[in-house]
Amino acid sequence: MCRKTVLIKDKEVFEKIAPRLVLSGDFSVVENEDEAEKIDVAIINIVNWEESRKTVEASHIFLTSPKLSDEMTISLLKEGVSYIFVKPVNPDFAEKHIRHIVGLSGTNEKKTDTRIEKAISICLETVGISQKLKGCHYLKKTILYMLDFNQNKTYTDVLCIIAENEGIASWKNIDRNIRSAIESAWIRGSIEGQYQLFGYTVNPNKGRPSNKEFIAMIAQKVTELLKRNSV
Repeated sequence: MCRKTVLIKDKEVFEKIAPRLVLSGDFSVVENEDEAEKIDVAIINIVNWEESRKTVEASHIFLTSPKLSDEMTISLLKEGVSYIFVKPVNPDFAEKHIRHIVGLSGTNEKKTDTRIEKAISICLETVGISQKLKGCHYLKKTILYMLDFNQNKTYTDVLCIIAENEGIASWKNIDRNIRSAIESAWIRGSIEGQYQLFGYTVNPNKGRPSNKEFIAMIAQKVTELLKRNSV
């Protein structure tokens, strides 16, 4: 199946929605109309609408706006706008509407989760974190949550959610297991794998990264793998 191209001319919305669409494997996302031969869906901030309508050619147009009068909404829909997202835009809600408008049913969550989990496992194995460690299990869950929430939740927030879901008394227990897994990798893991994955962001004189730094680096690499369609 050919990927659908989505143009997003709204920085705030781009940061929230682009990773979710790319991770699904069904979309490619661009910020400029010159980056794609054909645009299936354009999401444009209403502030830029008058200028963009002269240059953007898309099969379906979505606008984003903090608020809009009924009269303006009717006028825009008559002009061919498919839908208007009221800010703040919910990523899940937006994805469902985009998938529906281009003829893709559902949110493709199973496919997306499988690809993400595989990419996370590849990254953790590369740096030398054993799958047998309890901390590895919590690392996978934490990275999955951080990617899903698109950084709308803090590291501690995510650990609290995991602790509650798994009936663990304190999020600090999860934090300690994650720290032990990372320390184990830095002591006995693959130095070559660490440099392969993180490059010169890893400083042997500085010691291992903090839990939050490590998770952020892995999350970034997972996103890169998925963008390159390497998993």
